[in-house]
Amino acid sequence: QNALVHQSVVEEAFRRSISLIPCRFGALFADEEEVRSLLKRHRARLEGELSRLEGRLEVSIRAIFNGSDLPGSMGQDQPRTPEGLTEAARYLLGKKQRYDAVKELSGKAEQFGQELNEATAPFWAEVRVQKRPIDPGLLLSLYYLVDGEKLSAFKCAYQQFKEKWPSLKLLYTG
Repeated sequence: QNALVHQSVVEEAFRRSISLIPCRFGALFADEEEVRSLLKRHRARLEGELSRLEGRLEVSIRAIFNGSDLPGSMGQDQPRTPEGLTEAARYLLGKKQRYDAVKELSGKAEQFGQELNEATAPFWAEVRVQKRPIDPGLLLSLYYLVDGEKLSAFKCAYQQFKEKWPSLKLLYTG
């Protein structure tokens, strides 16, 4: 419920302003004076950011790369642990197998990110990429700064691109 209220406030703020600085849901302040104090301390930086963001929106695309979902990757069949290993050796072997699996998924994520960036390049001004291992896979987050008048074209290019990766779990927000 609170996340929906936050989203409606963001949408209303965007209707009233030519630029917004994204604020993560859940930022808490004791009172209005604390908010004012924060804004005063960071005024110059905030004004620079508002200028840079003028007329632009942040769009995020998250892709979950899971070994069992992607052909040619880890899959369901994990290598068998050789007999006679100590508990410590089994532990280290398991860590190496997880590392190798994440490395393989990282390559697939890199390819996905490059292809998506190329498909949507005419419509964004900046992109930031984050990769993070998750159990049992990898989370790739791409954050695009899109000019407001190009948002529809960006969404269309994304929708067309997404059809090339049907087994991938994708989340589009923005």
